[in-house]
Amino acid sequence: MKGHAATERPAWNRFSGLANNIADTLNEAIHARYLKRPQAFCHLAGAKKLLLTADYSGHRMSPYRTVGLLLVNKDDVAPWKSRLQHLRKGCLGRRRLSYKDLRHDTIRRKALPHFLASADRLRGYCLAVAFAKNLDPLVEDVADHKGLLAPLAQWPKPLRLWGLYVTVVAATLIQSTCSADADFVFFTDEDELVSPRERLEQFVTLLRVVVRDIGPNQYGTITYGTAGMTGNNLFVEDMCAVPDLVAGALTDYLRSAGGEATLEVPSTALDPRARVVIDWMLTKAGGLTRLAAVDDAAPAPQIGRVRLLRRDP
Repeated sequence: MKGHAATERPAWNRFSGLANNIADTLNEAIHARYLKRPQAFCHLAGAKKLLLTADYSGHRMSPYRTVGLLLVNKDDVAPWKSRLQHLRKGCLGRRRLSYKDLRHDTIRRKALPHFLASADRLRGYCLAVAFAKNLDPLVEDVADHKGLLAPLAQWPKPLRLWGLYVTVVAATLIQSTCSADADFVFFTDEDELVSPRERLEQFVTLLRVVVRDIGPNQYGTITYGTAGMTGNNLFVEDMCAVPDLVAGALTDYLRSAGGEATLEVPSTALDPRARVVIDWMLTKAGGLTRLAAVDDAAPAPQIGRVRLLRRDP
């Protein structure tokens, strides 16, 4: 991983995109953390091709919509794939790791810490962000004002909101960390957000538009696919499992913590699955920067308030 002084571009780049929107508040909150602990942030400047995977969590009764993302340098993927193959030969077999499936499968739960540790040497970012649902009108209003809703015009409203949250967070992460002209390969699970194929194409169209409009850099191509489109390739499944795990764990964490995002350590009352994942998210190891944040409505209704989870108050 490159040292902070070795590159002109900061590891986390501050920008001002759409005034008072969730991208600006998220970017500024993480930038404030970066100024305090720049050594904890990975430098992706210079990476020419990156892999991006995304997932989301939050049932109908949850007060939050949670987005999980993994963005890594494609050059680091081969060693990770080798470590995952070793893990699968040892105990995991062809089991897919998902947050939901961990509940009733002892083998998956035992493999979880090793699966997460295998990603430590990746160079990039793992980001989970929970958005209070009372921000939904703000998100739609800003998106409508900027003409971002056109690709999703025929989508049901709940899916349209998920599409907006995922693409805005992904675009924020890309604009904050990646050099201009980089190319991206995007994967996600097969779910209603990207199925049928026409909906996946509309989602990626929105992602391209938001990446272009939300910050100062212009990028290259975004190619895309789903785990199902790759013939259920286990490595693609594993890449998609990371955002699934962190989004599910953050949702459970907030339910157990009553929305408090500054607990010193995960609560002992926390679901064991969430405790393992949140502990991993709050531990810096290797080249993968892990960040978990909560965006609540601030006293002023037109903006949000972002708080980052941390070990120390």
